[in-house]
Amino acid sequence: MSTIRIVERKSYFLEAGDEILNPSEPADFAKIETHLSVPGAVRTLAYNGKAGVVIGLVKAMALKRQASVLSAPGTVWGLANNGEAGAVIELLKAMWPEQQAAVLSAPGALWDLAYKGQASAVIELVKAMPHERQAAVLSAPEAVWDLADKGKAGAVLELLKAMPLDQQAAVLSEPGAVRGLADNGKTNAVVELLKAMKPEEQGAVLSAPGAVRGLAAKGAAVAVADIKRSLAPQVPRGPRSRAEKFPGYHV
Repeated sequence: MSTIRIVERKSYFLEAGDEILNPSEPADFAKIETHLSVPGAVRTLAYNGKAGVVIGLVKAMALKRQASVLSAPGTVWGLANNGEAGAVIELLKAMWPEQQAAVLSAPGALWDLAYKGQASAVIELVKAMPHERQAAVLSAPEAVWDLADKGKAGAVLELLKAMPLDQQAAVLSEPGAVRGLADNGKTNAVVELLKAMKPEEQGAVLSAPGAVRGLAAKGAAVAVADIKRSLAPQVPRGPRSRAEKFPGYHV
Protein backbone atom coordinates (compact mmCIF):
# COMPACT_ATOMS: atom_id res chain seq x y z
CA MET A 1 0.00 0.00 0.00
CA SER A 2 1.32 3.43 -0.97
CA THR A 3 2.20 5.95 1.69
CA ILE A 4 -0.22 8.83 1.83
CA ARG A 5 0.20 12.28 3.37
CA ILE A 6 -1.43 15.67 3.40
CA VAL A 7 0.23 18.20 1.10
CA GLU A 8 -0.46 21.92 1.39
CA ARG A 9 -0.40 23.79 -1.91
CA LYS A 10 -0.59 27.55 -1.89
CA SER A 11 -2.32 29.50 -4.62
CA TYR A 12 -1.66 33.16 -5.24
CA PHE A 13 -3.91 35.69 -6.89
CA LEU A 14 -3.27 39.26 -7.99
CA GLU A 15 -5.54 41.81 -6.39
CA ALA A 16 -5.87 44.96 -8.49
CA GLY A 17 -8.41 47.43 -7.24
CA ASP A 18 -11.70 45.56 -6.95
CA GLU A 19 -10.52 42.68 -9.14
CA ILE A 20 -9.05 39.36 -8.05
CA LEU A 21 -7.06 37.96 -10.98
CA ASN A 22 -6.30 34.25 -11.17
CA PRO A 23 -2.99 33.33 -12.86
CA SER A 24 -4.36 29.89 -13.68
CA GLU A 25 -7.10 31.47 -15.80
CA PRO A 26 -5.90 32.36 -19.34
CA ALA A 27 -8.62 35.02 -19.51
CA ASP A 28 -6.83 36.93 -16.72
CA PHE A 29 -3.34 36.82 -18.29
CA ALA A 30 -3.72 40.08 -20.21
CA LYS A 31 -4.88 41.97 -17.13
CA ILE A 32 -2.10 40.51 -14.98
CA GLU A 33 0.43 41.55 -17.63
CA THR A 34 -0.99 45.07 -17.74
CA HIS A 35 -0.77 45.53 -13.98
CA LEU A 36 2.69 44.01 -13.61
CA SER A 37 4.03 46.10 -16.52
CA VAL A 38 3.30 49.38 -14.75
CA PRO A 39 6.68 51.00 -13.93
CA GLY A 40 7.64 50.14 -10.36
CA ALA A 41 4.79 47.70 -9.77
CA VAL A 42 6.93 44.57 -9.57
CA ARG A 43 9.61 46.38 -7.58
CA THR A 44 7.01 47.29 -4.95
CA LEU A 45 5.75 43.71 -4.76
CA ALA A 46 9.29 42.33 -4.60
CA TYR A 47 10.30 44.62 -1.76
CA ASN A 48 7.21 43.46 0.09
CA GLY A 49 8.43 39.88 0.09
CA LYS A 50 6.67 38.68 -3.05
CA ALA A 51 9.55 38.42 -5.54
CA GLY A 52 9.25 34.63 -5.77
CA VAL A 53 5.52 34.85 -6.26
CA VAL A 54 5.98 37.35 -9.11
CA ILE A 55 8.42 34.96 -10.78
CA GLY A 56 5.76 32.27 -10.56
CA LEU A 57 3.18 34.56 -12.13
CA VAL A 58 5.52 35.51 -14.96
CA LYS A 59 6.49 31.88 -15.67
CA ALA A 60 2.85 31.08 -16.35
CA MET A 61 2.69 33.68 -19.12
CA ALA A 62 3.53 33.41 -22.79
CA LEU A 63 7.04 34.61 -23.69
CA LYS A 64 5.77 37.86 -25.21
CA ARG A 65 3.95 38.74 -21.99
CA GLN A 66 6.98 37.76 -19.90
CA ALA A 67 9.16 40.16 -21.91
CA SER A 68 6.60 42.92 -21.52
CA VAL A 69 6.62 42.57 -17.74
CA LEU A 70 10.39 42.14 -17.32
CA SER A 71 11.23 45.11 -19.55
CA ALA A 72 9.13 47.49 -17.46
CA PRO A 73 11.21 50.02 -15.49
CA GLY A 74 12.11 48.71 -12.04
CA THR A 75 11.06 45.11 -12.65
CA VAL A 76 14.46 43.43 -12.96
CA TRP A 77 15.79 45.73 -10.26
CA GLY A 78 13.12 44.60 -7.80
CA LEU A 79 13.50 40.91 -8.61
CA ALA A 80 17.30 40.82 -8.74
CA ASN A 81 17.67 42.70 -5.49
CA ASN A 82 15.30 40.34 -3.75
CA GLY A 83 16.97 37.05 -4.49
CA GLU A 84 15.60 36.28 -7.94
CA ALA A 85 18.44 37.31 -10.30
CA GLY A 86 19.04 33.68 -11.27
CA ALA A 87 15.34 33.14 -11.91
CA VAL A 88 15.28 36.16 -14.23
CA ILE A 89 18.18 34.70 -16.20
CA GLU A 90 16.32 31.39 -16.54
CA LEU A 91 13.30 33.23 -17.90
CA LEU A 92 15.52 35.11 -20.36
CA LYS A 93 17.12 31.91 -21.64
CA ALA A 94 13.76 30.71 -22.93
CA MET A 95 13.00 33.95 -24.82
CA TRP A 96 13.70 34.97 -28.41
CA PRO A 97 16.70 37.31 -28.96
CA GLU A 98 14.54 40.37 -29.57
CA GLN A 99 12.72 39.72 -26.29
CA GLN A 100 15.98 39.18 -24.43
CA ALA A 101 17.34 42.42 -25.86
CA ALA A 102 14.23 44.34 -24.82
CA VAL A 103 14.59 43.14 -21.23
CA LEU A 104 18.35 43.65 -20.95
CA SER A 105 18.06 47.13 -22.49
CA ALA A 106 15.53 48.24 -19.89
CA PRO A 107 16.82 50.96 -17.53
CA GLY A 108 19.11 49.41 -14.92
CA ALA A 109 18.32 45.80 -15.84
CA LEU A 110 21.80 44.80 -16.90
CA TRP A 111 23.37 46.54 -13.91
CA ASP A 112 21.08 44.74 -11.48
CA LEU A 113 21.83 41.33 -12.97
CA ALA A 114 25.59 41.93 -13.29
CA TYR A 115 25.93 43.12 -9.71
CA LYS A 116 23.97 40.14 -8.43
CA GLY A 117 26.41 37.61 -9.84
CA GLN A 118 24.93 37.17 -13.31
CA ALA A 119 27.49 39.04 -15.47
CA SER A 120 28.73 35.83 -17.12
CA ALA A 121 25.18 34.68 -17.81
CA VAL A 122 24.36 38.04 -19.41
CA ILE A 123 27.43 37.80 -21.65
CA GLU A 124 26.39 34.33 -22.81
CA LEU A 125 22.92 35.58 -23.66
CA VAL A 126 24.31 38.53 -25.61
CA LYS A 127 26.83 36.35 -27.49
CA ALA A 128 23.99 34.30 -28.95
CA MET A 129 22.18 37.36 -30.31
CA PRO A 130 22.50 38.85 -33.81
CA HIS A 131 24.90 41.80 -33.94
CA GLU A 132 22.19 44.44 -34.05
CA ARG A 133 20.64 43.02 -30.88
CA GLN A 134 24.03 42.88 -29.22
CA ALA A 135 24.58 46.53 -30.06
CA ALA A 136 21.17 47.44 -28.67
CA VAL A 137 21.96 45.78 -25.34
CA LEU A 138 25.47 47.18 -25.04
CA SER A 139 24.21 50.66 -25.97
CA ALA A 140 21.89 50.72 -22.97
CA PRO A 141 22.94 53.34 -20.39
CA GLU A 142 26.05 52.21 -18.45
CA ALA A 143 25.87 48.70 -19.96
CA VAL A 144 29.51 48.46 -21.02
CA TRP A 145 30.69 50.15 -17.84
CA ASP A 146 28.73 47.73 -15.66
CA LEU A 147 29.97 44.62 -17.45
CA ALA A 148 33.56 45.86 -17.55
CA ASP A 149 33.42 46.68 -13.85
CA LYS A 150 32.38 43.09 -13.15
CA GLY A 151 35.37 41.64 -14.98
CA LYS A 152 33.85 41.31 -18.44
CA ALA A 153 35.80 44.00 -20.33
CA GLY A 154 37.53 41.36 -22.45
CA ALA A 155 34.25 39.66 -23.32
CA VAL A 156 32.66 42.98 -24.29
CA LEU A 157 35.67 43.79 -26.46
CA GLU A 158 35.36 40.48 -28.32
CA LEU A 159 31.71 41.23 -29.00
CA LEU A 160 32.63 44.67 -30.31
CA LYS A 161 35.36 43.35 -32.61
CA ALA A 162 32.85 41.11 -34.39
CA MET A 163 30.37 43.96 -35.00
CA PRO A 164 30.24 46.24 -38.04
CA LEU A 165 32.05 49.54 -37.47
CA ASP A 166 28.89 51.63 -37.20
CA GLN A 167 27.58 49.38 -34.43
CA GLN A 168 30.92 49.53 -32.63
CA ALA A 169 30.69 53.31 -32.76
CA ALA A 170 27.11 53.27 -31.50
CA VAL A 171 28.15 51.26 -28.45
CA LEU A 172 31.36 53.16 -27.69
CA SER A 173 29.69 56.55 -28.04
CA GLU A 174 27.45 55.80 -25.07
CA PRO A 175 28.48 57.63 -21.86
CA GLY A 176 30.84 55.53 -19.78
CA ALA A 177 31.56 52.87 -22.43
CA VAL A 178 35.09 53.93 -23.39
CA ARG A 179 35.92 54.89 -19.82
CA GLY A 180 34.73 51.52 -18.52
CA LEU A 181 36.91 49.60 -20.97
CA ALA A 182 39.91 51.86 -20.46
CA ASP A 183 39.68 51.60 -16.67
CA ASN A 184 39.69 47.82 -17.01
CA GLY A 185 42.83 47.36 -19.08
CA LYS A 186 41.49 47.71 -22.63
CA THR A 187 42.81 51.15 -23.60
CA ASN A 188 45.00 50.00 -26.50
CA ALA A 189 42.26 47.77 -27.86
CA VAL A 190 39.80 50.67 -27.87
CA VAL A 191 42.34 52.85 -29.71
CA GLU A 192 42.75 50.14 -32.36
CA LEU A 193 38.99 49.98 -32.84
CA LEU A 194 38.92 53.77 -33.21
CA LYS A 195 41.68 53.77 -35.82
CA ALA A 196 39.64 51.46 -38.06
CA MET A 197 36.52 53.64 -37.95
CA LYS A 198 35.37 56.32 -40.34
CA PRO A 199 36.04 59.92 -39.27
CA GLU A 200 32.40 60.57 -38.35
CA GLU A 201 32.37 57.42 -36.19
CA GLN A 202 35.64 58.40 -34.51
CA GLY A 203 34.20 61.82 -33.79
CA ALA A 204 31.06 60.37 -32.25
CA VAL A 205 33.04 58.10 -29.93
CA LEU A 206 35.52 60.75 -28.82
CA SER A 207 32.67 63.19 -28.19
CA ALA A 208 31.10 60.85 -25.63
CA PRO A 209 31.34 62.09 -22.04
CA GLY A 210 34.55 60.88 -20.42
CA ALA A 211 35.94 59.14 -23.52
CA VAL A 212 38.97 61.34 -24.22
CA ARG A 213 39.80 61.78 -20.55
CA GLY A 214 39.44 58.06 -19.89
CA LEU A 215 41.82 57.10 -22.69
CA ALA A 216 44.30 59.86 -21.89
CA ALA A 217 44.39 58.85 -18.23
CA LYS A 218 45.46 55.35 -19.26
CA GLY A 219 48.36 56.38 -21.47
CA ALA A 220 46.68 56.97 -24.82
CA ALA A 221 46.84 60.77 -24.89
CA VAL A 222 49.14 60.87 -27.92
CA ALA A 223 47.08 58.36 -29.90
CA VAL A 224 43.89 60.26 -29.13
CA ALA A 225 45.50 63.56 -30.10
CA ASP A 226 46.57 62.05 -33.44
CA ILE A 227 43.04 60.88 -34.17
CA LYS A 228 41.55 64.23 -33.19
CA ARG A 229 44.11 66.03 -35.34
CA SER A 230 43.07 63.95 -38.33
CA LEU A 231 39.47 64.98 -37.71
CA ALA A 232 40.26 68.71 -37.72
CA PRO A 233 39.00 70.47 -40.86
CA GLN A 234 41.80 71.16 -43.30
CA VAL A 235 42.06 74.94 -43.85
CA PRO A 236 43.40 75.76 -47.32
CA ARG A 237 46.80 77.42 -47.15
CA GLY A 238 46.72 81.05 -48.20
CA PRO A 239 49.11 82.38 -50.84
CA ARG A 240 52.55 83.03 -49.41
CA SER A 241 54.11 85.27 -52.03
CA ARG A 242 53.09 88.22 -54.16
CA ALA A 243 53.38 86.01 -57.23
CA GLU A 244 50.97 83.52 -55.67
CA LYS A 245 48.58 86.30 -54.69
CA PHE A 246 48.66 87.96 -58.11
CA PRO A 247 49.19 85.43 -60.88
CA GLY A 248 51.00 87.01 -63.78
CA TYR A 249 52.82 89.51 -61.57
CA HIS A 250 56.57 89.53 -62.14
CA VAL A 251 59.17 91.12 -59.91
